Amino acid sequence: MNKFQERTLCYDFVVIGGGMAGIAAAVTASRRGLRTALIQDRPVLGGNASKEVRLWLLGGDGGGNNAYFRETGLMEELRLENLYWNPDGEAEPWHVILHTMVMEEKRLDLYLNTVVTELKMDGSRIQSVKGFTLASEIWTTFTAPFFLDSTGDGTIGYLAGVPYSVGQESREEYGESLAPAQYDPGTLGNTIMFLAKDAGHPVEFKRPSWAYRFEEKDLQHREHTHRQSGIYFWWIEYGGESDTIHENEKIKHELWRIVYGIWDHLKNDPEHRPETRNLELEWVGTIPGKRESRRLAGPHKLTEQDIMNQTEFPDAVAYGGWSLDHHPPGGFWDKEREPSRHFHHNGLYNIPLRSLYAVNVENLFFAGRDISATHVAMCSTRVMLTAAQMGQAVGAAVQECLKSGSFPAGLTGEQIGRIQQSLLKEDHYIVGVQGADPDDLARQAQISASSVHAGQGAEDFEPERALRLELDGDGNDIMFPVLTGRLDEVRLLMEGAGVLEAELWQCDKKRNFYPAVSIGKFTVEVKNDGARGWTVLPLQMEDLPDGWYFLHVKGAGLALWASPDRLPGFRVMKYYPRGRRVYSRWPRLDEVGAPYMRIEPEPALYTADKVANGYSRPYHEPNLWVSARTDFTEPETLTLKWQSAVRLNRLQLAFDSDLDKELKNQWVPYPFHVIVNCVMDYAIEAKVGGEWRQLAEVSGNYQRFRVHRFETVEADAVRISFLSTWGTPYAGVYEIRAYNE
Repeated sequence: MNKFQERTLCYDFVVIGGGMAGIAAAVTASRRGLRTALIQDRPVLGGNASKEVRLWLLGGDGGGNNAYFRETGLMEELRLENLYWNPDGEAEPWHVILHTMVMEEKRLDLYLNTVVTELKMDGSRIQSVKGFTLASEIWTTFTAPFFLDSTGDGTIGYLAGVPYSVGQESREEYGESLAPAQYDPGTLGNTIMFLAKDAGHPVEFKRPSWAYRFEEKDLQHREHTHRQSGIYFWWIEYGGESDTIHENEKIKHELWRIVYGIWDHLKNDPEHRPETRNLELEWVGTIPGKRESRRLAGPHKLTEQDIMNQTEFPDAVAYGGWSLDHHPPGGFWDKEREPSRHFHHNGLYNIPLRSLYAVNVENLFFAGRDISATHVAMCSTRVMLTAAQMGQAVGAAVQECLKSGSFPAGLTGEQIGRIQQSLLKEDHYIVGVQGADPDDLARQAQISASSVHAGQGAEDFEPERALRLELDGDGNDIMFPVLTGRLDEVRLLMEGAGVLEAELWQCDKKRNFYPAVSIGKFTVEVKNDGARGWTVLPLQMEDLPDGWYFLHVKGAGLALWASPDRLPGFRVMKYYPRGRRVYSRWPRLDEVGAPYMRIEPEPALYTADKVANGYSRPYHEPNLWVSARTDFTEPETLTLKWQSAVRLNRLQLAFDSDLDKELKNQWVPYPFHVIVNCVMDYAIEAKVGGEWRQLAEVSGNYQRFRVHRFETVEADAVRISFLSTWGTPYAGVYEIRAYNE
């Protein structure tokens, strides 16, 4: 009797599951020098974000009250790459970009179409996993000191005997207010997407005999028009009352019956047919996008309270920000409830390492929707950008475990600190954790700039670009920072005549970006009818804690002037009274940048020293250097100078890439392919022996995070010259680091 081929392969780290969490973990580990295997049971990478499923990436952007939320590190690199090469948001270019990121890693081996079916234990440790590669007739045994379960279904944890949960815990079990009174076995369901395109001529559609037939009344609570792309049919959901693992094929076929039935309704119902006559069904997903199945047990189970109260974890390694987004288990067939309910928290929250490894298997990590969390918490942590943040954190943790000879449960506080600092060095973000790398030479330097931005004033007014915002109705909110301990007055560039009603609010925590506490109300008569002019609000407030403040303004017949340039630290938001909008009461007006305003006393917001203060995004204050407005006829510069010469061979930069802007990877076409705030052209020089020597020159940069390595030099100073951006009339830099490695 013949047998299939068998082989055994040894690695430092084996990742099972090639979704966004697995990709992030594998690439991170590989870039840190670990020989890594990435095993994926499908023919392509991406999991729910793959070209097979086509769900867009979600994360901190879904919290409603969040600002400067975008996930930096690997995910920012990936999304900016996708924006540059794939601004139309098509599935095929996105697939190529994902695949390229993995294939370019020399220490990373990719095994597609490989299904892990068994594993071997050595006491409380996994010794190996075994998988079969479809169509290749090969069995492969993978051995490694550490493994990651990023399968989504918790398959490796299940095989290894890790305790797990399915369904919704009772309210009593963890004291969660959003949990059901009694345990409910129901889960979030699965979805299959579809894509239709205009054929330019009439296209007929015949409903398959096995598909459902729907009438308009069957689709209540579910918006459906020809104008929507496939992602907006996320509510085609089924399986929450089934076993989402073992009944996967049954669920898939039921979803097909629903999809083709809805398409039949859109194509053939008299109400829709005039608008869909030329539409042709181009693609229907072949595997369901899964939202929930097993949740594995770690030393800490993340709960609703951890998210809502933003628990401070000493071992925080990643963050989330999506709302607590609950879907009824009945999914599409539940006609009594809306297909989704969002419960919003106050801002970004951290995720501890103790939720990312097994409670009883020493060398097994998890990342993705199968982490140690309750159902309620998982309704937020399940989204893919959050999963990828976990994956990047696990990749860093594995490196530390290998270096120190520890298992994750045995990591000391000092070792956890090293993991956190190493992640920050790679432009990863952990809310509130300050960069304090002792090897960073920039922390020892005196830093100066050619100029510093002073905020938006009337002298910056550009009539052809300025935006006029009516303050009728519910009004708007202006976010701005206070760093001087007091607020004497605020001046706004306004137009019109009438009474301006203003209310000043402050935040509750350094990490949050929403008005929490009202501290004063004011009324001012505005007399600028038919002309622009400064309106002064004499606040005269003292003993104010530094941080974010919000000025709610409204007034019939009045208008506020703002710039389209999105200056970090200033936001204009639309105000919706409670209950008027499900996602947030304060959404940013995306097309609006900083308002024309002056604050007295004027805070030193954008000085050169901000690039080495340990924060690489707005947290409590903007935390970046911004040059004065310029046309870049002369370069803007930052100079690092040391008291005595230092040896260095690495310099890294984190530019302003407008972290407050949503960037979808699929389904949404953008009219731009770069972020206009980002520095485009720049040069790096070192002062060696009294002479400036060029170390690097870059043209056409579109990435936020850039690392430059060069032959070791002994320099008294380093100068970075910023020659242009992609459109913003100033240069912005969040962080500079320098190393001798």
